[in-house]
Amino acid sequence: MLWAMKSKLRAVVRFVMLTLFVGVMFLPATEAAAEKRQYGNVVYEVPQGWVPDGTWDGFQVLHPEVADDKCGYCAIYIGAGVPADSTLEQFMAENRTAFIGDDYKAEAEALGEPRFFEQDGYEAGLSVLHVAGEIFIFAAANVGDQFHTFGFQGTAADEAQTNRTMEVFDTDFMPFLDTVSFVSAGAKPLVPEARRGDLTGLWWGVETRWLMGFDGMMQAHMFHTTLIFWPDGHFYRGTPPTGVEQPDSAALLASGNPDFGTYSLNGNTLTLTFADGTTETATTDGEGIMLGATALYQAGPLADGETIEGTIGAIFYQGFTPGAAATGGAYSASYTTFHPDGTYEGASSGGVSANIEDLGSGAPGSRDVTAGITSSQNTTEGGTYEIRDGLIISTPNDGSTPRILLVFRAGATSFWKRNDDQSRRVMNTEFGSSQ
Repeated sequence: MLWAMKSKLRAVVRFVMLTLFVGVMFLPATEAAAEKRQYGNVVYEVPQGWVPDGTWDGFQVLHPEVADDKCGYCAIYIGAGVPADSTLEQFMAENRTAFIGDDYKAEAEALGEPRFFEQDGYEAGLSVLHVAGEIFIFAAANVGDQFHTFGFQGTAADEAQTNRTMEVFDTDFMPFLDTVSFVSAGAKPLVPEARRGDLTGLWWGVETRWLMGFDGMMQAHMFHTTLIFWPDGHFYRGTPPTGVEQPDSAALLASGNPDFGTYSLNGNTLTLTFADGTTETATTDGEGIMLGATALYQAGPLADGETIEGTIGAIFYQGFTPGAAATGGAYSASYTTFHPDGTYEGASSGGVSANIEDLGSGAPGSRDVTAGITSSQNTTEGGTYEIRDGLIISTPNDGSTPRILLVFRAGATSFWKRNDDQSRRVMNTEFGSSQ
């Protein structure tokens, strides 16, 4: 069976080698009506039935909109581009497992040798790997002074799944490559050129939404939004990686950072165009900005070298779904205390407690308990911090990577803000400010 599976996969490789990039790699983008997106130097059309699903390890990831049996776990990967400081052969040898999780990289089996060829003036290469019942197709091209990578992942645990995966490869991934073009090679960027604007500084607001938890209870969630505008016409939503000072706009656009972009004002209508080509519209009267249901007002970053004094705390509890075979729930709690001398300490804990019940022994809560689970984890941390460029930069004593948090003052109150990369949901709590 294993021999038959490998034989099938090698047939897949031959199919890929014969069809990939033949007349489709890096052609000018088609004019078909489709949703266009940009990731760094790459402009592409989103395949029908697929959706951009954030970034992973520096790559834009696309997944099927509906996780069906055909290819529910397939994925398309797009690299923003990296400097071409070696040969393409060396680059592919070092990066061909880029789309594979760290726990499986060592187990990846190459299906045949990498192939290198020239297509439409670009030096290109292709490698196919198999690991843990998945097939990974890694493609790279030398575009000017950058290496660009594209990948396709699909299930290949048996012959039927391999056939379904390769059908999607043929009907979705191949046409996707046909839409790829590069800004550095003349493609029109989706982000309008920045023009000097009237909005400047940091603006923030909060919206409360009621959402139903797994336990059937309504929970109040606070969604915070921050926008930073610069006089040259650029903006950033969330926490800029280099702080509130004017960033290197070209570098941010090249990185594919989706929270960066340009803005324009037409009367009281504010249009935000993000680096991926998506847009949002808001209204402003000069004193406030209304973005959806969130009202934003101007705030001021804390000065460089300033210190703060106070504690940030958060607690969360979620019960299990009523009527399920378990009672109990999961919890997490954390706090961080900042001191005027530039030090901080904190702790976090979390766990789960559950009783497994016999579903046939009575009503929920009165059933016979057949098993119990209790698990918890506690951590402590301390270190030093400094405030620079509107950020709290916290450096742990254990030498681990420093963390950045946006810190600002609205009125007489200071606020701390942390971004969640996927949902942009943030925790926010106020604390005293040392002046």
